[in-house]
Amino acid sequence: NPGLGSQSSLFGIFYYQLAIVIFIMVGGPYHFFEALGRSLEAVPIWEFPKINPGWGELLTIFYTLTGQIFLIALQLGAPVLVAIFMTDIILGLTNRMAPMVNVFEMGFNIKGFLGVLMVYLSLELIVGQMQFWFVDYLRHLEEIVRLFMG
Repeated sequence: NPGLGSQSSLFGIFYYQLAIVIFIMVGGPYHFFEALGRSLEAVPIWEFPKINPGWGELLTIFYTLTGQIFLIALQLGAPVLVAIFMTDIILGLTNRMAPMVNVFEMGFNIKGFLGVLMVYLSLELIVGQMQFWFVDYLRHLEEIVRLFMG
């Protein structure tokens, strides 16, 4: 993945580029630079930040966002995982009923095709969820800046 400078799967690169497009669509750069400017007002570069006592609200936001990352990963991968799991069950039953059929080799082709098909069929759901999460994260970003401003 040239954008991240690391190894990634083909679908990982696809989701990365799709996420960038959706981030731009929901006005993410505008909100990001606005929050960056407000954060520089709240915490100037040449000063140490003055944080009010009671970090509870800020920590709550951080661990909520961290937990939501796992939920997002599950939502992105769930359609493909469920389809491949159901395919494994069907191929396993086929292997029990007709042991002469080479289900192991057949499974490679079926799972690959089914995975791509499920990504295609669930693309609208994935785009909708990405838009929801970006808007939610931008709201949390504004709340974090507000907490630092006092």
